[in-house]
Amino acid sequence: MRLAWLSVFVAVLCSTSFVPAFADGLADNQAEKVRPIPPAGIEVPERASYLRVIFAELQRIASHAMANGTLVSDAGAWQTPLLYMFREREKILDLFEMTCGARLTTNYMRAGGVSFEPPPEFWPALKELVAELPGRIDEYMELLA
Repeated sequence: MRLAWLSVFVAVLCSTSFVPAFADGLADNQAEKVRPIPPAGIEVPERASYLRVIFAELQRIASHAMANGTLVSDAGAWQTPLLYMFREREKILDLFEMTCGARLTTNYMRAGGVSFEPPPEFWPALKELVAELPGRIDEYMELLA
C-alpha cells in the first residue's frame, strides 16, 4: 500500500514541476502512467512497482550525472568531469535500451505496471553498474577537490 502512495506522490510531484523529457524521461513516463491508477481501481503487481522504482532511480542517477557534469563544467572545471559523469550516464542508458529499445524516449511504464520484463542480461549489467558506482563517486570527489 505504501508503494502505491509513493507512486501517487511521484505523479503529483512530476505533474506540478517542469522536467525536460531528455533529462528525466522515465520519471516523466512514470508520472503519466501512475496518475490514472487510483480512480480506475487498477492494481499494479508488486514486481512491476519494484521495477518502476529501479528504473526511476536509474533515471535519477543519470539525470544527476548530466546535471552535475554540466554544472562543474560551467563553473570552470572544463570538460573532464562532464565526460567522466557521462560515462555512467551512458551505461544507464544502455540498460534502458536493453530493456525497452530506447535510450531517451522510453515508453516502458504502463498504467497497470510495465510493458515487459527486463531481459536476462539486464540483471548482471545492473549489478556491475551498482558495484562500480561508489568508486566512481570517490573518483569524482578526487577530481573536483
